[in-house]
Amino acid sequence: MTKNDLKIIQEIGKGKSGVSFLAASQQGLVVFKEMHDEPVVYYQFSKNKVELEIDAYHILSKLQINIPKLISYSIDENYLIKEYIDGELITKKQQIAPIEKELFFELLRLEERMKNARINIDYFPANFVLKENKLFYIDYEHNPYSDEWNFTNWGIYYWLNCKGMTDYLRTGDIKFINTDFSSGKPTITDVMLKEREKILTEFYQIQLKRSSS
Repeated sequence: MTKNDLKIIQEIGKGKSGVSFLAASQQGLVVFKEMHDEPVVYYQFSKNKVELEIDAYHILSKLQINIPKLISYSIDENYLIKEYIDGELITKKQQIAPIEKELFFELLRLEERMKNARINIDYFPANFVLKENKLFYIDYEHNPYSDEWNFTNWGIYYWLNCKGMTDYLRTGDIKFINTDFSSGKPTITDVMLKEREKILTEFYQIQLKRSSS
């Protein structure tokens, strides 16, 4: 399958590396991701973005992470085509109600697996879709592990910031979810800190009970 086999339906997301479109093919709906050259102040790419995504896909596949299948790609034309996961985007879910604690627990278990593999995935909510009660990571990006950029210390604040995410999606203004444009660091409030502490405490209590039983 190549991009010439697709009919673009609509843009569905834009990230650090590229723009994703929902597209129709003879086999059904797919995601067409076209890489862009826009600089990111707080992030540097080590090589061609398509090659990075291919490498990341194979690593995450071996770790048996729920991700969309890679269908095809072109390094020369700077795009890839992947499976479309037809589910509820977490950023849309956040606009309706706060995220259930069970999903936080699932992400914390995922974080443990990633830490053991010595990598961080991008825990930003727009990179996750819930389908039939199964959480999918719909991006392939990952980076060397660091506590600073894991779910506990970074991603969780975006998942807790439902109002900020709603305002960000409505306006496109990063100030609603980040401390500033260039840092890539989330806004953190006292309310978020308290809620984070409750989630972590309950999660570790559950883990302790399981390990002692």
